[in-house]
Amino acid sequence: MRRRSVLPCLLRLGLLGALLLGASPGLAAPPAKKQPPAKMPAPLKKQLEFPQLRSRAEADRVTVALLALDGVRRVVVDARTRLAVVDYDGAQVSLERLLAASVAAGIEAREYALKSRFPTPIKLTGG
Repeated sequence: MRRRSVLPCLLRLGLLGALLLGASPGLAAPPAKKQPPAKMPAPLKKQLEFPQLRSRAEADRVTVALLALDGVRRVVVDARTRLAVVDYDGAQVSLERLLAASVAAGIEAREYALKSRFPTPIKLTGG
């Protein structure tokens, strides 16, 4: 017959903590009320492009550099398209700091503008 240890049973019941603190088990402090998390402002999104980006290792290096900035919440860099999406807090970090961090990582970046990359098509009249 196998004997069970008393310690796991006491831990499960929460008695060990009360005994160690010198209080009786019935007088243990009630659990603290959870406060709702403070609402964070919605993150701003910025699209960046890296014309000289050539490898996944470079994309990883830029990702780490951007995530190191205070206020940057998420970075997704696609090495194939050479584009990135950055979610950040505009009160803590600016576009200039994002661009400077990418340059410090060794890859120059610029803000991605869809209209400059794909201009509005010309409408043709006639048949």
